[in-house]
Amino acid sequence: MLSDDHPSFTISTIASILDIHPQTLRLYERRGFVTPARSKGNNRMYSWRDVQTIRLIVYLTRERGVNLAGVELILGTQRKIDALQHDIERLRQRIIEYAQRTVAVPQATRAVAKIGARALVKVQAPSP
Repeated sequence: MLSDDHPSFTISTIASILDIHPQTLRLYERRGFVTPARSKGNNRMYSWRDVQTIRLIVYLTRERGVNLAGVELILGTQRKIDALQHDIERLRQRIIEYAQRTVAVPQATRAVAKIGARALVKVQAPSP
């Protein structure tokens, strides 16, 4: 399965799917909203993540009346939020790992052992 970042779509495909002019996609690239990969023939290739970003831009500009300066602020803020969420997840994992290394797991103080065919005997677990 391909990742969301794998360049899979041409500029004409994206323009057709999202009903926008290819020149608009080039404008979004110049503004730094998306950075498509380039094929060996130097054609723009967009990833699924690019498609999602472009879809958001189209929604913001067409449906919400946001200008490109506003889109730039929104996308920048979203990128910062994504980075912070990634940092939070990394810190959460580090805390879990630290807790697993440092917190002693209490051992049972008593155990039941089967001796012979029928007898059960209580035994004291060894002290740490």
